Amino acid sequence: MRFLILIFCLCWTSAWGQTEVRGRVLHDTIPLSGVHVLNLYSHTIATTDGNGYFVLKAREQHTLQFTFVGMETAYRTLTKADFGFGGIVVQLKETINQLDEVEVSQYRKMSAQQLGILQHTPTERTFAEKRLYASSGLGIVSILNTLSGQKKVIKKIVANEQNLAVAHYIREHLSSFLKKELKLNEEEMDVLAYFVMERPEFHDLVRKKDHKPMEFMLLEAWGEYQKLVNEPIR
Repeated sequence: MRFLILIFCLCWTSAWGQTEVRGRVLHDTIPLSGVHVLNLYSHTIATTDGNGYFVLKAREQHTLQFTFVGMETAYRTLTKADFGFGGIVVQLKETINQLDEVEVSQYRKMSAQQLGILQHTPTERTFAEKRLYASSGLGIVSILNTLSGQKKVIKKIVANEQNLAVAHYIREHLSSFLKKELKLNEEEMDVLAYFVMERPEFHDLVRKKDHKPMEFMLLEAWGEYQKLVNEPIR
């Protein structure tokens, strides 16, 4: 009898005390990798893997925010059914959002110009940017990538890398300011950096390394985020 009661309690806890939600994010039938999933209640963050899957700590009535460059931001308020074995499936809709190239280097490197090999400055590209550049010509690879939809996916990956570069720059160069002025902890600084990383004005300021206007904009953005988080769940 005690064993049956224990099994019942474990099942009840699993159903009502669930602390993780699983899901997948798609655009049509294409899984999206690198989507940022933010729990607006607890501020916990997850990122989708190469197949679009994610796992995040959450409970019923918590609202999740899904952001990805080139896609409309989506929200999902969790219900009991969302914690089932199948998890949730979120479809993101495409939006127009062209962003300028942002380059952030963590370490100083010796360039070809410094060695006297080149007189001009070559464009440094990530692996995804090189793939996009290679598929932008008139060759058979470009045609196949366009027909298969792969080129569009590569563009989104490149843009997402640029967003992450902006978030990394903010965390690396403006953490002291955020700690002093807003009293933010490490997790809150991550949330704020992810919250603003898609905005073109931040890309422009990071490219210029112009910190002063970025500081004012971060103060305003944190106020926006707090207002969003504190809005009652409908």
